[in-house]
Amino acid sequence: MTPAPAAFEPGHLWDLLRTCTERAVAGGDLHSIETRHTLVEQSGVRFLVRVADNLRRKTEEARGNPGSPGGRPKDFNPYLPPEE
Repeated sequence: MTPAPAAFEPGHLWDLLRTCTERAVAGGDLHSIETRHTLVEQSGVRFLVRVADNLRRKTEEARGNPGSPGGRPKDFNPYLPPEE
């Protein structure tokens, strides 16, 4: 069996995840997604459904960034080769 990489030594993954998350939040690269939830029942099975309320904010932010999906023209086709 191949040993785990040094970054994933047993017992250290949670600390590594917390450190990376804190850096991403501090640098503005990671934002929490606020959601509201509702219970939906279908065929006797209850589901907790979460709805993201801040998608409008993400779209508005993307408009200011031409390289993001929201900043592309309406006729943009992601399936065309990049040079077209």
